[in-house]
Amino acid sequence: MAIGLIGTPATVTRVSSSTTKVTSTTPSFPVSPSYLTATVMVVAGGGGAGMNHACGAGGGGARLIENFDVTPFHGTTPITIGGGGSGAPTAGGPPNGITFTGVKGSNSSAFGYTATGGGRGAYGDGTPADGGAGGGGVGDGNEGGYSPPEGADGGADAKTWGNAGGGGGGESGQNGDPPSGTDSIGSVIGGDGGDGTNYGPYFPGITFGPSNNGYVAGGGGGSGHQTPQPGQGTGGNGGGGDAVYPGNGQNGETNTGGGAGSNGSGPTGSGGSGGSGLVAVKLNPVFAASNVWSLKKVFQEIKANNWGLPS
Repeated sequence: MAIGLIGTPATVTRVSSSTTKVTSTTPSFPVSPSYLTATVMVVAGGGGAGMNHACGAGGGGARLIENFDVTPFHGTTPITIGGGGSGAPTAGGPPNGITFTGVKGSNSSAFGYTATGGGRGAYGDGTPADGGAGGGGVGDGNEGGYSPPEGADGGADAKTWGNAGGGGGGESGQNGDPPSGTDSIGSVIGGDGGDGTNYGPYFPGITFGPSNNGYVAGGGGGSGHQTPQPGQGTGGNGGGGDAVYPGNGQNGETNTGGGAGSNGSGPTGSGGSGGSGLVAVKLNPVFAASNVWSLKKVFQEIKANNWGLPS
């Protein structure tokens, strides 16, 4: 222990940062009293997609909160990971007798901050599809009303077939694409889901997103009516699922908040389910030097690698 200029003990406190990826609901996440501030990413579950040439679902809302006061959470704090919404079920009768829309994703929360579940993929019938990022067709993003926004809008539809892509989540999320034309039988071609947001650089030491690329909350692709690939919309970067025909729409990727891709009609097949959400926590490094220090003593501490913020 060093002696300060006025004769009382002078101490250095240095605490290295701690970064954690949380992939399932954790009732008691530990927060050491040594930490003073934190940065957190909260990603909600992606929406479930529609079926039978319907819309792709929106990515889960995604929020980044930097350098907030973490002292109220010393000890433990709950973290909730939202699940993805389920996709529309397999067709079994006339459209008026079946639920052709998917289910909205569930919210995630951590440290008092909430992200909103992704909007469901609708059938193109005007069914609301708002969410953290909007589902294709009529889905508005940023349902929580946050600044910066937690997600973008779903693509606009040209007709009642559905077909638009879901929006991407996060402040850099992109709108879903509308249907883009016609195929050989005159049906519109599904719109792509919007890209999500890359939060990877804020959390060194952990990886997340498709192929660990740091992107989360991509929107799901919208489908064309009985149109083989490439007539089906692709999912946005950040775990968004592709629309598929024939067969089931692709699920959003687990622990990305990706919106699901829709199903392109036919006698069988259902909309994909949304990907579950994610929380990333960085407890920021701490440096404190008590009392008053001489320049000589500061120089000695620097030489000993005992001064300034640790990594």
